Amino acid sequence: MTAACLLLLLVSTRALVPSLALTVSPLVSDGAVLVAAPAAAHIFGEGAARKQEVRVAIDGQTLATTTANEDGTFGASLPPRKASTAPVTVTVSTDTQQVVVNNILFGEVWACSGQSNMQMTVSSAANATAEILRAKQYKHIRVATVAQISLPNTTVPAYEPQMQQTWTDAATGLDGAPWTTFSATCWFFGRNLYDRLGGDVPVGLVAVSVGGTAIELWTPVSDQSKCQDAPCFDTNRNCALWAERGECKRNPGYMLVRCRYSCKQCAGPPWRPGGGGGDGHATLPYLQAKTALPSYSERTPVTPEQYVNDDRRGHSTIFDAPEMRAALAGQFVNDMSYARHSPNDVDDIIDSQGGLNDDRASLWNGMLAPVLRMSLSGLVWYQAEANYYNPTGRTPNVGYRCLFPAFVNAVRNFYRASKPAHGDGMSELPFGFVQLAGYCDTLWKAADCSYSSLNLVAELRWAQVSGLAKAPNRVLGSSSFFATAIDLEASNGTVAGNATWGDIHPPDKQHVGDRLARAAMAVVYGDTTVHYAGPVLSACEVRTSMHAKRGGDNSAYLDLAFDATLLRGDAISLHAAHGLEVLLASSNGTWLAAPLVRANGYTARAQLPTANSDVIAVRYAWRDNPCCPQSYGPTEPPSNYTCKELACAIYASSSELPAPPFYASVDRSGRCQLPWNPAKNAKLKSKKVSTSHALVAGGGVFVSTAVVAGCRSSMAKSRSTAVDANGELSVKSDPRCTREGMAPLRLRGTTSANIV
Repeated sequence: MTAACLLLLLVSTRALVPSLALTVSPLVSDGAVLVAAPAAAHIFGEGAARKQEVRVAIDGQTLATTTANEDGTFGASLPPRKASTAPVTVTVSTDTQQVVVNNILFGEVWACSGQSNMQMTVSSAANATAEILRAKQYKHIRVATVAQISLPNTTVPAYEPQMQQTWTDAATGLDGAPWTTFSATCWFFGRNLYDRLGGDVPVGLVAVSVGGTAIELWTPVSDQSKCQDAPCFDTNRNCALWAERGECKRNPGYMLVRCRYSCKQCAGPPWRPGGGGGDGHATLPYLQAKTALPSYSERTPVTPEQYVNDDRRGHSTIFDAPEMRAALAGQFVNDMSYARHSPNDVDDIIDSQGGLNDDRASLWNGMLAPVLRMSLSGLVWYQAEANYYNPTGRTPNVGYRCLFPAFVNAVRNFYRASKPAHGDGMSELPFGFVQLAGYCDTLWKAADCSYSSLNLVAELRWAQVSGLAKAPNRVLGSSSFFATAIDLEASNGTVAGNATWGDIHPPDKQHVGDRLARAAMAVVYGDTTVHYAGPVLSACEVRTSMHAKRGGDNSAYLDLAFDATLLRGDAISLHAAHGLEVLLASSNGTWLAAPLVRANGYTARAQLPTANSDVIAVRYAWRDNPCCPQSYGPTEPPSNYTCKELACAIYASSSELPAPPFYASVDRSGRCQLPWNPAKNAKLKSKKVSTSHALVAGGGVFVSTAVVAGCRSSMAKSRSTAVDANGELSVKSDPRCTREGMAPLRLRGTTSANIV
């Protein structure tokens, strides 16, 4: 046999048997939490001989057997096991080898994935010192962090993840680990979930995140193929100049995404200010863009060293990455969206390899897919910032509006395919996400933070909910849920030492975690008592001289009604007057303010600009920075103004949950057309309420505790619920209450139908 043939034989044999040592996934290692009933914990690993029997035992009792695959990988699902704080020992064995895993708990297990907002650690969150000390109370919450591994140019994901931080219980993490590596959003979500489940169900949390990464890096290539890119355009007026300087080749990660036209990646118009369609939105994303963008010299920090090394490294570089890259003379600046402080971060490597197109699915292969082989209670996602350039929030099958549902489906499909049939105990993996926080590019002058009319982040938030205002919805499924962060932004200078007003990375991850946990309790765990949704628009109607009026009132106003069932007996509270806008057929594409003047139960009223307002569309919180009144001003505000947290206009009064953004067209009769609530497109009907409140001249917050008369819930206080044949929760309520428009809730392990 020649040397070449011998070498080929050795390579082929190695491919069939990657390892002779039996190993179990690090997700099933000492100190792990495995998912409890109704799901079945999945034990998986590598290193068995082909077709060899693999046995899994708990405390010496064999509970599952399986046969190893051709490549030595194996997976077996245990019988569903009730949650318990009593640790057990898991043994995985073949005829020749065994692996013993100690101190295993059974409970709820959630993966948390995304980019920089998910990656932000507990030690970087607001009130970090106090929060870390408080963590010692939670000995039955255990956390783990997956290492940042990029695996491009393959369609075969890694079988097991690599770990940055192995399983650690929260009570012993007081020496700095895991809080300097573990996700703050994930921690506060898990902590709130643990408390709401009664404090006796172990919770396991697995963080899987990389800052500055687009969703294409987290999604299998095949699942992205049906999604179209946005129309060809440059996102910066300097693209042509940068392309002329050769930046398309030197800095492809930025240029081939942000300057597609100038880099000859597509055929279309170059970047230009202005333009727009008949509904007041741009045919290009930059409708009413400012004609004088600040020069590089006007931005801060002013030196590359400050930019990379200072504590504000989360700031966006979307408009100046090529210039900054040149100034650094080859040193790395992450041109996907955010400056990074370590050249060894995986996103640094991704960008240096040639940009997005070369790295699609690289983080799916290296990080997320291996985690999805584990049995989970669900997954929480905080990402979208790096896709701001391609939102197309109101156009299905294009941009993030298409990519996000494709990603969710890919996650669920792979999750099920990686388990034995029905071994996970669920029909659909629960999926929660965070709607993006307020944002402005803080490298610009402060005034530009508010007076941006680009609204790409606003469009991106709409894309996150598939243009349906709420979740669950018919696109993302019956087990989807979300928390909006539009009113959570770093304000009044600095917070936690590393963020400024307008930064899209708010250190206040406590509110994010609480809102996610509320939604998970309602949608996944069937808690019928928790307030989990802010006010969601269910109907609205214009009252002007051009539309039918009621009661002889000649005022011009807009009546809005919000989904009473989602509010669960709560009422509307107005914290401010700003945020609602209308588009008139006569306003030449300019949106006009419609100040909110009154709330009454679950309805509200806004003043229209003129008595003859010919309204054709209405929108709320449709700004990159939606909760600042300065964002809606006719002129630029002073450069030193600040904006407070929790300062949006519309909230639920007792839960303090904000209304998410909405956009709706208005028909000739003056009624809003709501794709997420078609049953409510009929004429708005008045409901009797017990009390009301108004936002009067001079400002101030007026909170009403009114509830709709005859619609006080008599829901049981316990978490036990009944599920009907359609998978909907059976709720005991006053018969005069209606469930119309309510997204049916879902218990883990059940199915659900009739989602809109």
